[in-house]
Amino acid sequence: MRHHMRPRALVVGATLTLGMMLVMSTGSVASAGSGTVYSMASIVPLSTAAAPYGILAEKLDNLAIANIAKDHIISGSIKNYYYDSQALPAPAVTAAEQAISIHHVAVMQVLFTSPVSAVVPIASRNKVLEINPGATGPNLYNLSPYLLSVLPLGNQQIAAYAPFAVQKEGYTRWVVLYTEEPLGQGLEKAINADVPKAGGKVLADIQVSPTATNYSSQVSQIASAIGSSDKNTLVYLATSGDVSGNNQEIMDELVADGVHVEYAGFADSVTPALQADPNAGSYQYTTPVVNLKDKNQVTQQFITTVKAEYPNQVNELESFTSVYNNMLLVADGIHHLQLKNKPVTGQNLIEALRSMGTIQVVGGAWKVENTGTVSEKVGVEQLETGGASKPIYVP
Repeated sequence: MRHHMRPRALVVGATLTLGMMLVMSTGSVASAGSGTVYSMASIVPLSTAAAPYGILAEKLDNLAIANIAKDHIISGSIKNYYYDSQALPAPAVTAAEQAISIHHVAVMQVLFTSPVSAVVPIASRNKVLEINPGATGPNLYNLSPYLLSVLPLGNQQIAAYAPFAVQKEGYTRWVVLYTEEPLGQGLEKAINADVPKAGGKVLADIQVSPTATNYSSQVSQIASAIGSSDKNTLVYLATSGDVSGNNQEIMDELVADGVHVEYAGFADSVTPALQADPNAGSYQYTTPVVNLKDKNQVTQQFITTVKAEYPNQVNELESFTSVYNNMLLVADGIHHLQLKNKPVTGQNLIEALRSMGTIQVVGGAWKVENTGTVSEKVGVEQLETGGASKPIYVP
């Protein structure tokens, strides 16, 4: 249940990080009250090929902050600072250091596995809460007490998908194509642990550089691993970087070579190019279960706001609710600390969220776990010819 407070002003700045407190230059924390400004920072890609994700995050954050102000969830005002990570580790680290030293944030929202991983030491050292609303690298699981991932991580997704794919879909033979970086390597490790447990077999693990643009060698290796029979075979694309934007090319090359198998990937692996490819018509991918038909006030407000502000991007924004929801989590955490008259620090905030039990968010409810994740169910969707998708497994 959301608590209401007296109306307060909302201040929205030009840049974004998800920090929810104002720290004075001396290191002391400003006391919560009607004049408190809660500085926020979001380290997201605003340039390069990954910019669309950062732009979507910016829109969702602004929608959430506007609704938080409208509902008077916290006392005080919020100011946003946006930093361009370019979806790369080095710019993300620079941004995190600036956000802490210049804007004195206590919480940072960071997108993409490599930037999230790179920022963890800085966040931990400064006791700043780092929120991950989109990266799925299994290496992020229980990585730091100051890291909170609000999207099921890769190992959680594989643990849910492997039994379904092997036992329900009959995909007993797996070939894994993975990029040589933390996300791909983590997914490959999880697959090799969970597929045999489910009764399947991993035929081959094939590496590819995340910056590769030619996949002829990998396609040949995949075809060789599959052999003369492609029955009950699944190719799992654990790819990131340039490769993830070209997964459809790998499929097309395999089809051209006479290889006809099924394909699957993790949450956020579906791109517009993949959706438009007829060879990806049965591509399966794991996804958080978000019930947008839920009649609770939080969900309905989200849907109404998205349709009113961005009528041409409803589907895109609704598929990225984790960004909006993490803002709600932090606002509820601030409110909880305000009621207890405690300073809003990164450490106090994560402790408050873990103690609050079930927290209402868009499409359901979350509980913040001690492992640095939230209790969120994982389902499976499948692409259809034409680019639409349908749920095929809902736990």
